[in-house]
Amino acid sequence: MRKNLILPILLLFSIFGFSQTTMPDKNKLNAMTFDMGFSSKNYMNFNFNVIYNKILFGFEYEMPLKTGVIGENYTTINWDQFPEDRQSSGMYVDNQICFQVGYNIIDKLVLGVGLGIGEEIYYRNMFDDFHILGSNGYYNLHKSGNILLQTKIFANYLIPINNKTYLLLNVQHTKLSGTGGGLGLGFKL
Repeated sequence: MRKNLILPILLLFSIFGFSQTTMPDKNKLNAMTFDMGFSSKNYMNFNFNVIYNKILFGFEYEMPLKTGVIGENYTTINWDQFPEDRQSSGMYVDNQICFQVGYNIIDKLVLGVGLGIGEEIYYRNMFDDFHILGSNGYYNLHKSGNILLQTKIFANYLIPINNKTYLLLNVQHTKLSGTGGGLGLGFKL
Protein backbone atom coordinates (compact mmCIF):
# COMPACT_ATOMS: atom_id res chain seq x y z
CA MET A 1 0.00 0.00 0.00
CA ARG A 2 2.80 2.42 0.90
CA LYS A 3 4.60 1.63 -2.39
CA ASN A 4 1.46 2.43 -4.36
CA LEU A 5 1.09 5.78 -2.55
CA ILE A 6 4.77 6.81 -2.77
CA LEU A 7 5.09 6.15 -6.51
CA PRO A 8 2.45 8.75 -7.62
CA ILE A 9 3.84 11.31 -5.15
CA LEU A 10 7.38 10.88 -6.51
CA LEU A 11 6.09 11.05 -10.08
CA LEU A 12 4.20 14.30 -9.43
CA PHE A 13 7.17 15.78 -7.56
CA SER A 14 9.53 14.96 -10.46
CA ILE A 15 7.17 16.49 -13.02
CA PHE A 16 6.42 19.72 -11.15
CA GLY A 17 9.64 20.07 -9.17
CA PHE A 18 12.17 19.63 -11.98
CA SER A 19 10.20 20.59 -15.06
CA GLN A 20 12.03 22.41 -17.86
CA THR A 21 8.88 23.88 -19.38
CA THR A 22 7.88 27.47 -18.73
CA MET A 23 4.67 29.29 -19.38
CA PRO A 24 4.86 32.44 -21.50
CA ASP A 25 4.77 35.72 -19.62
CA LYS A 26 1.72 37.78 -20.62
CA ASN A 27 3.79 41.00 -20.56
CA LYS A 28 6.38 39.68 -23.02
CA LEU A 29 6.01 39.67 -26.78
CA ASN A 30 5.19 36.14 -27.99
CA ALA A 31 4.35 35.88 -31.69
CA MET A 32 4.84 34.01 -34.94
CA THR A 33 5.59 36.30 -37.91
CA PHE A 34 5.75 36.00 -41.71
CA ASP A 35 6.95 38.73 -44.04
CA MET A 36 8.00 39.31 -47.62
CA GLY A 37 10.20 42.09 -48.92
CA PHE A 38 12.67 43.36 -51.49
CA SER A 39 16.29 44.48 -51.40
CA SER A 40 18.35 47.07 -53.23
CA LYS A 41 20.19 44.43 -55.29
CA ASN A 42 16.93 43.03 -56.77
CA TYR A 43 16.30 40.15 -54.39
CA MET A 44 12.99 39.05 -52.90
CA ASN A 45 13.11 37.76 -49.33
CA PHE A 46 10.77 35.61 -47.26
CA ASN A 47 11.10 35.57 -43.45
CA PHE A 48 9.54 33.27 -40.89
CA ASN A 49 10.18 34.06 -37.21
CA VAL A 50 9.00 32.93 -33.80
CA ILE A 51 9.34 35.36 -30.89
CA TYR A 52 9.05 33.64 -27.53
CA ASN A 53 9.84 35.29 -24.17
CA LYS A 54 11.67 38.17 -25.90
CA ILE A 55 13.92 35.88 -28.02
CA LEU A 56 13.45 35.66 -31.80
CA PHE A 57 14.44 32.59 -33.79
CA GLY A 58 13.94 32.71 -37.52
CA PHE A 59 14.71 31.64 -41.04
CA GLU A 60 15.04 33.64 -44.26
CA TYR A 61 15.16 32.61 -47.92
CA GLU A 62 16.17 35.08 -50.65
CA MET A 63 15.89 34.67 -54.40
CA PRO A 64 17.06 36.93 -57.24
CA LEU A 65 14.42 38.81 -59.24
CA LYS A 66 16.74 39.68 -62.16
CA THR A 67 19.67 37.48 -63.08
CA GLY A 68 20.66 38.67 -66.56
CA VAL A 69 20.09 35.19 -68.02
CA ILE A 70 18.55 35.10 -71.52
CA GLY A 71 17.05 32.09 -73.32
CA GLU A 72 16.73 28.40 -72.52
CA ASN A 73 19.14 26.65 -70.18
CA TYR A 74 21.10 23.78 -71.80
CA THR A 75 22.73 21.35 -69.38
CA THR A 76 24.03 18.99 -72.08
CA ILE A 77 26.46 21.52 -73.59
CA ASN A 78 29.89 21.92 -72.00
CA TRP A 79 30.89 25.29 -70.54
CA ASP A 80 33.60 25.97 -73.18
CA GLN A 81 31.79 24.41 -76.13
CA PHE A 82 30.73 26.71 -79.01
CA PRO A 83 32.82 29.80 -78.10
CA GLU A 84 31.54 31.54 -81.24
CA ASP A 85 28.02 31.63 -79.73
CA ARG A 86 28.95 33.68 -76.63
CA GLN A 87 27.08 36.95 -76.22
CA SER A 88 27.51 37.93 -72.56
CA SER A 89 28.24 36.44 -69.16
CA GLY A 90 27.79 37.22 -65.52
CA MET A 91 27.25 35.97 -61.99
CA TYR A 92 24.44 36.09 -59.44
CA VAL A 93 23.92 34.60 -55.99
CA ASP A 94 21.10 32.08 -55.69
CA ASN A 95 19.51 30.01 -52.90
CA GLN A 96 20.38 32.36 -50.06
CA ILE A 97 19.43 30.80 -46.73
CA CYS A 98 19.89 32.63 -43.43
CA PHE A 99 19.20 31.61 -39.84
CA GLN A 100 18.53 34.54 -37.54
CA VAL A 101 18.28 35.31 -33.86
CA GLY A 102 17.08 38.50 -32.20
CA TYR A 103 15.97 40.10 -28.97
CA ASN A 104 12.87 42.17 -28.14
CA ILE A 105 14.65 45.24 -26.69
CA ILE A 106 11.68 47.56 -26.17
CA ASP A 107 7.91 47.13 -26.41
CA LYS A 108 7.36 45.90 -30.01
CA LEU A 109 10.88 46.38 -31.47
CA VAL A 110 13.11 43.37 -32.16
CA LEU A 111 16.76 43.73 -33.23
CA GLY A 112 18.79 40.81 -34.48
CA VAL A 113 21.52 39.25 -36.57
CA GLY A 114 21.65 36.37 -39.02
CA LEU A 115 24.16 34.00 -40.53
CA GLY A 116 23.74 31.91 -43.65
CA ILE A 117 25.02 30.93 -47.08
CA GLY A 118 24.41 31.67 -50.75
CA GLU A 119 25.55 29.92 -53.93
CA GLU A 120 27.36 31.70 -56.76
CA ILE A 121 25.94 30.88 -60.19
CA TYR A 122 27.97 31.81 -63.28
CA TYR A 123 26.14 32.03 -66.57
CA ARG A 124 26.88 32.61 -70.25
CA ASN A 125 24.26 33.91 -72.64
CA MET A 126 24.69 32.35 -76.05
CA PHE A 127 23.17 32.89 -79.49
CA ASP A 128 22.94 30.24 -82.21
CA ASP A 129 22.86 31.86 -85.67
CA PHE A 130 21.16 28.79 -87.14
CA HIS A 131 18.41 28.73 -84.43
CA ILE A 132 19.04 25.05 -83.72
CA LEU A 133 19.52 25.70 -80.00
CA GLY A 134 16.88 27.73 -78.20
CA SER A 135 13.49 28.63 -79.64
CA ASN A 136 14.72 32.01 -80.90
CA GLY A 137 18.43 31.21 -81.05
CA TYR A 138 19.16 32.39 -77.51
CA TYR A 139 20.29 29.86 -74.91
CA ASN A 140 22.40 29.91 -71.75
CA LEU A 141 24.82 27.80 -69.77
CA HIS A 142 25.15 27.66 -65.97
CA LYS A 143 28.03 26.71 -63.72
CA SER A 144 28.03 26.59 -59.92
CA GLY A 145 30.60 28.68 -58.12
CA ASN A 146 31.59 29.08 -54.50
CA ILE A 147 29.37 28.94 -51.44
CA LEU A 148 29.41 32.46 -49.96
CA LEU A 149 28.85 33.51 -46.35
CA GLN A 150 25.72 35.59 -45.77
CA THR A 151 25.59 37.95 -42.77
CA LYS A 152 22.57 40.00 -41.79
CA ILE A 153 21.38 42.65 -39.34
CA PHE A 154 17.70 43.48 -39.03
CA ALA A 155 15.02 45.32 -37.10
CA ASN A 156 11.38 44.20 -36.86
CA TYR A 157 8.63 46.43 -35.53
CA LEU A 158 5.22 44.96 -34.73
CA ILE A 159 2.17 47.25 -34.82
CA PRO A 160 -0.90 45.75 -33.08
CA ILE A 161 -3.95 45.46 -35.35
CA ASN A 162 -6.12 43.76 -32.74
CA ASN A 163 -5.39 41.68 -29.63
CA LYS A 164 -4.18 38.65 -31.69
CA THR A 165 -2.69 40.12 -34.88
CA TYR A 166 0.24 42.42 -35.68
CA LEU A 167 1.38 44.28 -38.78
CA LEU A 168 5.12 43.65 -39.18
CA LEU A 169 7.58 46.18 -40.62
CA ASN A 170 11.03 44.79 -41.40
CA VAL A 171 14.27 46.63 -42.27
CA GLN A 172 17.43 44.66 -42.98
CA HIS A 173 20.91 44.80 -44.44
CA THR A 174 22.66 41.71 -45.76
CA LYS A 175 26.14 41.25 -47.17
CA LEU A 176 24.98 39.56 -50.40
CA SER A 177 21.68 41.27 -51.23
CA GLY A 178 22.06 44.76 -49.74
CA THR A 179 19.62 46.92 -47.82
CA GLY A 180 15.93 46.13 -47.98
CA GLY A 181 12.62 46.08 -46.24
CA GLY A 182 9.53 44.00 -45.89
CA LEU A 183 5.93 43.90 -44.76
CA GLY A 184 4.11 41.04 -43.11
CA LEU A 185 1.81 39.72 -40.42
CA GLY A 186 2.35 38.45 -36.91
CA PHE A 187 0.08 36.28 -34.81
CA LYS A 188 0.09 36.24 -31.03
CA LEU A 189 1.06 32.94 -29.41
